[in-house]
Amino acid sequence: MQTSPIVKCKFFLTVFLLFFCLCACNDAGDYVGVTHGYLTLGMKQKFGEGGEKKKFYALSDTTVIAPGELKQAVRDKIGLPDKVQSNNEGYEIWIYEKRNIKLFFEKEKFREWAYLK
Repeated sequence: MQTSPIVKCKFFLTVFLLFFCLCACNDAGDYVGVTHGYLTLGMKQKFGEGGEKKKFYALSDTTVIAPGELKQAVRDKIGLPDKVQSNNEGYEIWIYEKRNIKLFFEKEKFREWAYLK
């Protein structure tokens, strides 16, 4: 008994889509958990030393700035920056000297952050 090529194709397509959805849900869960104040099991970066490597910036225990948030939302949460610069890669950089951080924006969306040196 041989299986038809269509059945094989459907099987592999189903397995691929299942794998893709599981991977996407894991990433989305981490994002949703962070933006709503929950720490999920999938989080690899921890608070404290090496904190500049995490993708989000925690303002407090309940408020975070996560990648993809619009400038207006960030401005509402953290206020206006002390300085605004741009770099060679085209990112707009908001500098907050009192918080000792700089936020990188790509067009209108928050991308990442780093400590001031």
